[in-house]
Amino acid sequence: MKLIHILFGFLIGILVLIGIAFFMPDAFSLNHSAHPLDPNPEAAPLFKSTGGLQGKSSTVWLGYLMALMITGIMACCILLGVKRKDQIGPYLPWISGAFVMVALVFSALTYSYSLYTNGQSEAFFGGYPVPTAWMIYGIWFLPLGVIAIFIVTFDQWFLKPEDLAAFRQLVQAPAGEEGGTS
Repeated sequence: MKLIHILFGFLIGILVLIGIAFFMPDAFSLNHSAHPLDPNPEAAPLFKSTGGLQGKSSTVWLGYLMALMITGIMACCILLGVKRKDQIGPYLPWISGAFVMVALVFSALTYSYSLYTNGQSEAFFGGYPVPTAWMIYGIWFLPLGVIAIFIVTFDQWFLKPEDLAAFRQLVQAPAGEEGGTS
């Protein structure tokens, strides 16, 4: 299966999830009561809410599936970007591994968030609630590894010495010759 077909599958998956979220019960029900401590009736519209959808199980799992779809889209786009002469080269295991790690961290984040919203866990890690700690310490630092892989392998895959020599030769060619730039 081609990479572009996998990317298309992830995009269709996101559309399906958006459709499910749009038709979810209570998705657009508003609590029209004003904040109980607010004496000013003109400020009442500021205190309308969606009724606490953030803690519902269906919302948590739809968000989790959306995160996995977006992670897959990012992986496919990076792999499409590193293609050279219709080959992905040494990056397939590294990029796949990095995005499997992102998916695992999102899984742990979602599980800890569901425990947190149900009141089953109030633990902290590194000064943050556990779901926030997963996001900060797990998700934020993973791209640094992917960047390091690109830095280390740039000369072996993207700009090989023979490619650089051919480019310099094209730049130095007179204007009338094939490939000249002057």
